[in-house]
Amino acid sequence: MARKRGPGEGSIYQREDGRWTAQTPPDPQTGKRKYIYGKTHGDVQRKLTIAKRALDQGLPLTNDRQTVQQFLTRWLEDVVRPNKRASTYRGYELNVRRYLIPALGRHKLTTLSPQHVQVFLNAQHQEGLSGNTVKQMRDVLRAALNQAVKWGDVTRNVAPLANLPRVKHQKRGALDQAQAAQLFAAIRGERLEVLYSVAVSLGMRLGEILGLRWQDVDLERRRLRVTGAMQRVGRVGEGGGLRRVEPKSDTSRRAIDLPDGMVRALREHKLRQEEDRLQTALPWPDNDLIFRTKPGAPLDGPNVNRYLQRHLASAGLPKLTFHSLRHSCASLLAAQGYSAFEVSRLLGHSDVRLTINTYTHEFDRGRRQLADAMGWVFDEADDAESDTAN
Repeated sequence: MARKRGPGEGSIYQREDGRWTAQTPPDPQTGKRKYIYGKTHGDVQRKLTIAKRALDQGLPLTNDRQTVQQFLTRWLEDVVRPNKRASTYRGYELNVRRYLIPALGRHKLTTLSPQHVQVFLNAQHQEGLSGNTVKQMRDVLRAALNQAVKWGDVTRNVAPLANLPRVKHQKRGALDQAQAAQLFAAIRGERLEVLYSVAVSLGMRLGEILGLRWQDVDLERRRLRVTGAMQRVGRVGEGGGLRRVEPKSDTSRRAIDLPDGMVRALREHKLRQEEDRLQTALPWPDNDLIFRTKPGAPLDGPNVNRYLQRHLASAGLPKLTFHSLRHSCASLLAAQGYSAFEVSRLLGHSDVRLTINTYTHEFDRGRRQLADAMGWVFDEADDAESDTAN
């Protein structure tokens, strides 16, 4: 059978049937070689590079027939589940199962191209999914393919090479100062009144609030420490349930100074909680949590969000997610002239750029107010000039 060598590659050649092929170096452990095939010279070159890298690292040669579905399934179980929070795993698994596998799973991992990813992202956006949802899909695929590169399964990550569809900026739901006052008037006297106050005034995440313990609060020094978060882990009936877990990131572990009003509210809340403990006929759980159900069990996030919807409706306010209360805190502070650095530290963002990008318009208003406030310098100069003229 006649063979045609590829340019500059003695080990890569073209067969009579048009396919290109190459033979790997011998495996140091078995002494065996492996034939590699591809439609083009470049396909074989990439596969041969991966094979040589794997052999150099003492790794087994990859399976050219491995599909994207097979790889993503292995990545979820071997990398994501052991190393990420349960909520992160659930989010990744949902993206993989609902979107990535149905659209891209049939492709061989080694032949997945930027064009495949681009067509997929465009199709999802055209079906009406939000720009943020489409971005999450690409982020999950990018994280998975980063691991594929580390393992030597592919030579490059094609996910970042696909462009995200252009979307219009959507304003985040948040309460302005008057609406926040309406909400507080509607929840005054409620058992969990202070919970919503913490969200709006301190900008804490819902999981962080539900994971707060009395040992994390120093009412004398007016300081609170974020040391964990409440999260649902696993499935009910399979050993799962609400668990207190580590903070989302190192920057999420932070200290927050409390306003005097918050200290008074927490003291009153502690007295009400003691009344709940005395009134319950069941054993009081020893979990030290600040926010609990009336019998003392941890609160579940979805239930807290449902309570919020009722309070919003009674206050005549539009529906908002609980996370919108965190946005409300950031927006109100930014509009009052507080810096992005100060707001970022309060929220526990990992990067101040995230704060700036999220609340760009609010910081613009704050900068305008700061500029106007500095007008007193010129007022003083005009007064002095007027006095001199007189």
